[in-house]
Order: sequence, then C-alpha cells, then structure tokens
Amino acid sequence: MREQTMNTLARRAFLPVLALPFLPGCGGGGPSPARVAIYGDSVAYGWQPGGDRLAPTPAENLAALLAGAVVLDYSEPGQSVLDARLRRDDGADLVVFRFGVADAAYHTPWAAYWSAYAGLVRDALGLGLRVLIAGPTATPCAGVSPPPPFLVPGVPLVRLDGVPADLVDCLHPAPEYSRACDVLIAEAVRGVLDAAS
Repeated sequence: MREQTMNTLARRAFLPVLALPFLPGCGGGGPSPARVAIYGDSVAYGWQPGGDRLAPTPAENLAALLAGAVVLDYSEPGQSVLDARLRRDDGADLVVFRFGVADAAYHTPWAAYWSAYAGLVRDALGLGLRVLIAGPTATPCAGVSPPPPFLVPGVPLVRLDGVPADLVDCLHPAPEYSRACDVLIAEAVRGVLDAAS
C-alpha cells in the first residue's frame, strides 16, 4: 500500500486521529483504535476531472468524521469489483465496499457483478471482519445503467443514490455531494462499531 499524508493527496492513506469514546479502544489502557478499510472505484477515491483528487479525499473525510479510527484507503480509479482483492494483513476491523460506478461504465454484466461482490463480502466475513456496503451514487450518463444496490442478508447497506446529486461529470460526485455521502457512511460505520463494542 502506498502511503498518503494530508499533504500528499495522490497517494493512499493511513489516517490516525485522536481517540474518542464512541469507538472501540477509546480511553486509556483499552484496545487499539478501530481500523476501517475502504475498497472502491473512482467515487471512493475522490477522482476529479484532470486526474485530481478531492481535497480532502473521501477517506480523509471519513477519518475526520470517525475521530479515533485509523482509515486505510484501498480505492482505485476504475477499479471493478471483479478485480478487487481483499487485503489480509492490515489488521482491519471493518471494511467498507464502494463499488458500482466503474462497473456501470464498463457495462459489467450484473450477474457477474453480483457474483464478484458476493465473493468479496464472503471473504471479508470469513476473516471475521465487519462489513458495510455503501452505494451506489447517482450515475446519469447516457447509456450507463445505474448499478443496482448490492444486498447481503445481515450486512448493512448505505444507500447513496437518494442524496441530492451534484456531479462534476455524469459519474463523479462534486465535493458537496461526496461529503454528504461520507457523512452517511460515517454514521453507518459508527453504528456497526458501536454494536460490536
């Protein structure tokens, strides 16, 4: 995993911040802070026209909203769920999957999309990780069918397609829309972590 700091936005991030009481491991002498891993495509990455990234990135927003957590950013522009591979050595407690927009643009057959997504979720659950699925965001591109929400019994789904959409093109959220999605994801992550503590 490439490193990213707040000053080097082109790289991925370990984003430790101060611990607060609502997360596991908060307070003196307790377990270590929760570690949240983000997997996804260019929407999770915060891609903007010209190849820039949102500043702060969605992962950095999540870290700020989840004060006390370490956020690991494995998002990649153009990453299909068919190509996603789960990291097994990063000590993550919870994974957030944000796929769909790239697969919609690639016209990935939805049966293949669902099958690959199910395999990814199954692998994460098999490792004892908590899982959250977020998305899809709005995709009003001509000729691009919006990705269906991926539903797994017992796995929380954060719907983002109901958030008022402000896009920089027909696929990628503008800063305010991206931030609104990050807030919803952070609330859901808090709920999962609180339930497990």
